[in-house]
Amino acid sequence: DMIRTGGSLMNAARAYRDAGAARLIACCTHAVFPGDAWERVTASGLFEAIIATDSHPRAIQLESAGLGLVPVARLFADHLASPGSEPGEHRQARPNGQNSF
Repeated sequence: DMIRTGGSLMNAARAYRDAGAARLIACCTHAVFPGDAWERVTASGLFEAIIATDSHPRAIQLESAGLGLVPVARLFADHLASPGSEPGEHRQARPNGQNSF
């Protein structure tokens, strides 16, 4: 999912912590963190690490501040270059585990 202000993320983290979670690592697809959201989330002390894809410019900016980044450009390029990949085609996971991607 996407982290914007981090409010829902921190609420969930507190619930997990209160339920006994020993370690919390947040992972997301898009790290938006507008304004002081990154500072508020990291200052909460709730997370051992926060990891995101590099799909949003703000995530790339925050790498030097401690955000873990997972590059996705190669994944997209490989998918688009694979046999049977046509513009507008959307491959889906198949229930039997025989995915086309």
